[in-house]
Amino acid sequence: MSNKWRTILKVVIMVGAYGYLAYLLLTFDRYDQLISSFQNLTISRWFLLIAAFLLMPVNWGVEAWKWKTVTCNLQELTFGSAYKAVLMGLASGFFTPNRICDPVGRVMPLNEGNKGKGVMLSFVCTAAQSFACVCFLLISLSIGSLPQFLSVSSVVLVSVAIVAYLTLPLWGRYVSIPKSPVIDNAFRAMDEVSYPLLLSVSAESILRFAIYSTQYYLMLLFMGVELSPFMALVLIPVNYFLITVTPSVSFSEVGIRGSYASLLIGGFTGEPVAAAIAAVIVWIINYILPLIAGTLFVARCK
Repeated sequence: MSNKWRTILKVVIMVGAYGYLAYLLLTFDRYDQLISSFQNLTISRWFLLIAAFLLMPVNWGVEAWKWKTVTCNLQELTFGSAYKAVLMGLASGFFTPNRICDPVGRVMPLNEGNKGKGVMLSFVCTAAQSFACVCFLLISLSIGSLPQFLSVSSVVLVSVAIVAYLTLPLWGRYVSIPKSPVIDNAFRAMDEVSYPLLLSVSAESILRFAIYSTQYYLMLLFMGVELSPFMALVLIPVNYFLITVTPSVSFSEVGIRGSYASLLIGGFTGEPVAAAIAAVIVWIINYILPLIAGTLFVARCK
């Protein structure tokens, strides 16, 4: 990529990311509830809030380690480089539908000849995180009493997701696109995705899911939502599963997260507003500060 196009790409990412953030800040209509939740903080509530903040760098650190793992056969990255790449991916995908442009930023630190393959490996990371969500959903379905329509639809989607994910190491072997050498070369990255590597990435994704689910549970307690650990294990994976399978443009993402939290967890606990605000706070913790860092890394990337 020429310096001219690299500069244009950086400008697009910066303008898009901060433009989207400004839009969210201007259109958010629950500032009164958000501000009131931080009034009269007790020591125990401070502990919950601080614990959720401290888990944020751990959350992205696990994702960085996952990126380092999945690219190990393509290009050796240090943990620091992988962490920067993940935050750059966050910045580039932040304002796009379902963060589809995350790979654009994530592959920036890779060598020029590895960027196409890096895009495919980024897809493996995304698929692994969805697989982790499916694993926790299976736990929810097995221990919780969910509505029949939700259980049936979930089983169908789960079955498709598991089959697609477990066949990833076979894609490079059986998929060939000779009429499009660029795309075919990108698919060659899948040749390096073995089942041992897939197992490692899956375990890291499950750990990351557990971390940000814990953050959400801490924020529910922070907001005074009475939810037992058992019911959290039932409801939170379903909440994240619905977010995962819902097509969304970035401008509606916060609304979708708040709506599902309000309907599902709020409906069960009788605290819909508190559940929605907890979801918003987790989103702020996990995305706003990392977004700022990611845009700075994008600006400095050569």
